[in-house]
Amino acid sequence: QDPRVVLEVLVALARLHWSDAPGWLREQWNVLALDPSLEHAAMQLLRQSDNWPAVLKLLDQPTEQTTRTELRTIAIRALADQAEISIADGLIERLKSERQAARRAESVDVLARIHHRPAAWTYWGFRPEPRPANTVEWERTEPIREAVLRAPEDPDVAVRLTALARMQREKVPLPLPALADWLREERDAHRVKTLLDALAEFPAADVRELQAAIV
Repeated sequence: QDPRVVLEVLVALARLHWSDAPGWLREQWNVLALDPSLEHAAMQLLRQSDNWPAVLKLLDQPTEQTTRTELRTIAIRALADQAEISIADGLIERLKSERQAARRAESVDVLARIHHRPAAWTYWGFRPEPRPANTVEWERTEPIREAVLRAPEDPDVAVRLTALARMQREKVPLPLPALADWLREERDAHRVKTLLDALAEFPAADVRELQAAIV
């Protein structure tokens, strides 16, 4: 019952790289008294288990009507920035069949973050710059790009906005035809501004006619 003991258990299991940790967490989640430090330790435990298929299965759990942080949320955090083949393939497959918009947005967000792998990082200052977008292509760069490029055509606007923001942040090439179709139909002022900002990344000759039409 003591959170300090629970924390040490999670840390110890992570150091053991216990492959059964995802299943164990699923069984124990409802009885764990969680706070941010325990949630972070649980996320690290999932990563250190190195059992990505089992972590991906946690994403398929039903949404709980509770104020507690869901285990699937911890699993999403564990998957973030992990450029692993099994993660990329699993999320691409889920994106094709997922009916819940919020979960599609989660998959798109994680996929865009692993579109590239990070380059070697050097730091020669007293204050680090914001993390740059990853630049190194890997085995799943092209399949991820194909999956993410379909997101701006998603029927749910929240998925589209999540995809647009993350694609810009991670320097994933934006699909101009999809953005143009979306902009022609969009009537929300904030979303129109977001789309116009995105058009600034394209050559002026490619977007001038579209911008003029909006004006």
